[in-house]
Amino acid sequence: AYEIVSRDWSSDVCSSDLDIRIADIGIPCEVLNAIAPRLAHNTPGLWSLPRPDWRDHKYARGSVVVVGGGVMTGAARLAGCAARRIGAGLLTYAVPPAAAGTYAVAEAGALIARVKTPAELARLLGDARHTVVLIGPGLGRGTAAVAKVRKVLAGSQAVVLDADALS
Repeated sequence: AYEIVSRDWSSDVCSSDLDIRIADIGIPCEVLNAIAPRLAHNTPGLWSLPRPDWRDHKYARGSVVVVGGGVMTGAARLAGCAARRIGAGLLTYAVPPAAAGTYAVAEAGALIARVKTPAELARLLGDARHTVVLIGPGLGRGTAAVAKVRKVLAGSQAVVLDADALS
């Protein structure tokens, strides 16, 4: 177990003292070695914002799939909105059928994929035009959530794991 506390940059970004804590959350070392996570100090120098051209096709600008939950929908919808604002050419929410209406009104122009099972999610992600998948916000916990996370990780897309996908 470990914990790192840092204060060296907080005065640059925040008017009050802020402790940043990086702590062991129980992920076994062999898992970390297998997935080779990277850590970087988030500064504008790391940001590579797309510069769209008027001739770009939506898939040339990236296709983001947000796998959201059916009850707690806010974070997934905000993430989808952020993806569009940063320049994603296409946004697809992969959500339980009962929540499709909530997501449909969240972001004009977003596609809604009604996904009930991990197999349906795998079929959606079989389309190589989808370049990034975010899974976790509002997903819930349990065997169905774990199965969806595994399907996403088995795909070829870049993956962002967040919230329930990490638990």
